[in-house]
Amino acid sequence: ALTDFIDTLSDSGVTEKNKLGYVGFSSEGYSNRTIPLKTFDSVKRKKIKAATPLSTSGGTFTQNGLRQAGELLSEQNGHKKVIVLLTDGVPTCSY
Repeated sequence: ALTDFIDTLSDSGVTEKNKLGYVGFSSEGYSNRTIPLKTFDSVKRKKIKAATPLSTSGGTFTQNGLRQAGELLSEQNGHKKVIVLLTDGVPTCSY
């Protein structure tokens, strides 16, 4: 799903004006990588593919993922900001 999402954005013709970041959000204790916001083309394939595990483990800690994404977008700069949440299931962990 992540690859399809990135491909759709790549084909849209608007990526030169957009930045992209990444937040993994398994339950605590599992490898949860974060990629700070950077230009779309510098992040889109190689870095996100390396950060995304081939298989999942642990619980789904959606609250933590959304909190970290909000922190990535917290800079007040007048830009429009969007969080896209992709998950394999319902949250199984919470604060």
